[in-house]
Amino acid sequence: MSGQHDGSAFFNQPKVRNMKQSFKFTVATLFAVLCGIAGAQTAAGGTAPTKAQAAATDPIVKARADQRSARKVYNDKVAAAKKARDAKVKAAVDQAEADAKAQGKDPLVAKRDAKKKATEAAKPEYDAVVKVARQERDAAVAAAKKQAGEAAPKR
Repeated sequence: MSGQHDGSAFFNQPKVRNMKQSFKFTVATLFAVLCGIAGAQTAAGGTAPTKAQAAATDPIVKARADQRSARKVYNDKVAAAKKARDAKVKAAVDQAEADAKAQGKDPLVAKRDAKKKATEAAKPEYDAVVKVARQERDAAVAAAKKQAGEAAPKR
């Protein structure tokens, strides 16, 4: 026997081919089984209800949607109040800065003082708007929770 060999004695070629074929077969079988399971789930369960259908029938989902819309309305009202307050403050600050420049005073100090005064002056109006919006939001959220609690099945 010579010192060199072609490797066929070390690696049994027919076994390797059989292993490759069995691996391919196993993968194909596994894929077919998984696809069959997924198909069976959709066929047995029918079509899943859409979000709109679930919201129309499920009281918890409807209550959460109502709460979400109440919070959105609140956030919109508060944002509008902030925008109005900031516009008033900015107008006062700009006027104070222009006056300070005209009088030869430091505009930064004038802006700082005007901002503080304008913010304090606008605070009661802003707080009133936020308070009303908060009460409306809290009432809507409480109504949604109550409605969901009455419609929920008792355990």
